[in-house]
Amino acid sequence: MLDISRKSVNIFLDFNAVVVNLDYLPEESQRECLESIADNVGVLKAYLEENMEGRSRPVRSRRRERRF
Repeated sequence: MLDISRKSVNIFLDFNAVVVNLDYLPEESQRECLESIADNVGVLKAYLEENMEGRSRPVRSRRRERRF
């Protein structure tokens, strides 16, 4: 679980680095980067939608509620 959470942060940092530095690329490279980002967002969205449809009940927190 910790390994997966670390990868998510790295993905966001990599994405942020690309977006922040787009202005330094030639226009054609900017376009290619943005197209790649759009394609990958579409793939991720489809994956998430597919997984959400497979859940028949809402996700609950694993923390136990305190009863007083």
